[in-house]
Amino acid sequence: MTPTYGPASGGTQIYITGNKFSNYSDPVNFNCRFTSKDVMMSPKVIPAFYQNDTTIMCSSPGGWGKGDETHV
Repeated sequence: MTPTYGPASGGTQIYITGNKFSNYSDPVNFNCRFTSKDVMMSPKVIPAFYQNDTTIMCSSPGGWGKGDETHV
């Protein structure tokens, strides 16, 4: 996953690499979920986009506090 950090305001394009990604994913369920490691709050779910069979992309959401870490 790159990059590994971005501004608290969000909008950073995050690229997740792997293999055998499919462009036939259900758009309703093809998302990135961001969960705070530091603050008890609901996860933020953002649409993911197929780039190719080794890369998907999503943009980080805003609204995190400065210094918060998240699981993606």
